[in-house]
Amino acid sequence: MASQFPSSGSPDQEKDRIEALKKKLYSPNQPLQQEKHRHILHPNKAVAPDRWQQKVAGVDGADGSDGSTESASSSVSDLLSEDVAQSYAPLFKKVFLFALVFFLVAASIAAVVFFRGSNVVSPNNINIALRGPVSIPAGEPLAVDVTVTNGNPSELLLADVVVTYPPGARQAKDLSSPLVSERIPVGTLASGQAYTLSIDPVLYGQENSQQDIKVSFEYRIPGSTAIFVKDKDYPIFIGSSPIVVNVSGVKEVIANQDVTFDVDVKSNSTQLIKNLILKAEYPFGFQFENATPDPSPDNATWKIGDMPAGGETHILLKGKLSGQDGEQRVFRFSVGIADQTDPTTINGLISDLSQTVAIKQPFLGVDITLDEDPSSVHVVQGGASIRGQITWQNNLSVPLNDVTLQLKVGGDILNRDNVSADRGFFRSIDNTLIWDKTTVAELASVPPQSGGLLQFTLATADVSVKNNAFYRKPTITLDASVQGSRLSDTNVPEEINSTISKTIKVVSAPRVAARLVRTVGPFINTGPLPPQAEHESTYTVIWTASNSFNTVNGTVVTATLPNYVTWLGKVAPSGVDVTYNAEKHQIVWNIGDLPAGTGYASAGKEVDFQVSILPSVSQADTIPVVLQPVQLTGTDSFTGTTVQYTGQALDTQISTDPSYVFGQEKVTK
Repeated sequence: MASQFPSSGSPDQEKDRIEALKKKLYSPNQPLQQEKHRHILHPNKAVAPDRWQQKVAGVDGADGSDGSTESASSSVSDLLSEDVAQSYAPLFKKVFLFALVFFLVAASIAAVVFFRGSNVVSPNNINIALRGPVSIPAGEPLAVDVTVTNGNPSELLLADVVVTYPPGARQAKDLSSPLVSERIPVGTLASGQAYTLSIDPVLYGQENSQQDIKVSFEYRIPGSTAIFVKDKDYPIFIGSSPIVVNVSGVKEVIANQDVTFDVDVKSNSTQLIKNLILKAEYPFGFQFENATPDPSPDNATWKIGDMPAGGETHILLKGKLSGQDGEQRVFRFSVGIADQTDPTTINGLISDLSQTVAIKQPFLGVDITLDEDPSSVHVVQGGASIRGQITWQNNLSVPLNDVTLQLKVGGDILNRDNVSADRGFFRSIDNTLIWDKTTVAELASVPPQSGGLLQFTLATADVSVKNNAFYRKPTITLDASVQGSRLSDTNVPEEINSTISKTIKVVSAPRVAARLVRTVGPFINTGPLPPQAEHESTYTVIWTASNSFNTVNGTVVTATLPNYVTWLGKVAPSGVDVTYNAEKHQIVWNIGDLPAGTGYASAGKEVDFQVSILPSVSQADTIPVVLQPVQLTGTDSFTGTTVQYTGQALDTQISTDPSYVFGQEKVTK
């Protein structure tokens, strides 16, 4: 609506007009002005797009308005809002009806389930009850009752109880049989029904350790092929161990010196424990030397076997430990039941014990090297000469005075005639080499962190028939000691000592004597003698094996035949393990163990076999080889080293045959 006072003129004129307007508004005599009549707008439906213009035009003219843009926009907006509301109304009604129906159905199902129950199967309605002791001594049978109750309204089909046992478990009826798991068929378990079974495993483990038995109930439900599982664990504590391991030995050791452990394995069980083994875990820097009894080839496993109630086994272990001053090394000894597939592996651990050894640096260091070999055990041949040296050092921060070194040599196989000490003295009455300040001037006073080197020579007894028959596992022991004096903090003389030991082992010397004969032996030989070209002649080969100091294991003797010599397959005595490889032309005699003293303190081992030779005319006036050099190999059981021997080839010069005549060895035409 337009203003009655146009906004135009000067400010004074505008002010006059405002004042005139106030007088009219507040004057009681001013007549009321007739308000202009306004028509009421009525909404009209609009159909877009073809009737859009028509509807808008109707709005402009039907109500008698002035057809302004503002009035038209309001009318169109009202028309659109009403049109949209009417188009979405059926959809809202459908959604509302669907929600109402869903709510009513859900409420009905809930009411049925609440008042009448349901056939839904839940593992929460299956109860597994385990009744048994909470602790038991290892190695004793464990009695546990297992009860499975079906609390579901539906039956359970094709049900099984699966029991999984901890590592090392054994069957009570047969302790040698491992018990990993077992499956017990239940079948159909009706609603409300309970199934009870008993298990009685024998468990092994460390004292105060926990073992877990897992019980699983597997089942199916009606109308489904899926397998459902309900699990429950049964913890059991090992109250006491049936096997006790005690280790006694040094707690401190000087670097590079021998260390000894006494390992005692004792049974506390009231039953026989089968198939026991002891395993040792050595720390870094430990070098195994020997043990009694002998371990497995890994030098860390001992087969104890079956141990009766109250039984006991003792093992003595020796070795050398290297390291730096202040370091610690941990040895671990474990006892358990051997695995059936790998006898050197523990399947069920019963007991274990750790021993910590601290490494200390000696105040006065000493070491022995033999033939440039620093190991604690040195292996030599019989009759060998041995070059040795002693190194020593003052590890203190103060001087040492009057230092004396002594090397005591023991062993019957020592050749005392060949013992010498460079700048020292050999005291033969007790087989001791001595060095002191009277022969070595620098030993009178040794500055801090200073040292020196001393040399000596030893020898073993010569190999002879007498020595081979007499000596068994011959050994030379070396015990070195060094001592000196220093002034203590109170200026009182104090003696410092240090010792070290070495061992020399003499390896055995097995031999094979080979002979070729014609007129003696278990076979009748034929053919021309001397041998004739293109004519076959037969000979008998005799092998005799002997051995000296130590038993040799896995002894094998081999030899090769030339291509003009034929193996006839005749061997005596019967039963001797002799084979022939035709492809390699090789004869193999598998002796096995060759005892010490064989051929010296007792008769040698002998085998005879027959061969034939067919010389060629090209071999006329020659002495042909019948058998290539014989070779022997085996393992010395005392030193653990491989021994070998190579003999001489055999030819037709059969000088060992009592009927041999000179000239019968050459091939004639």
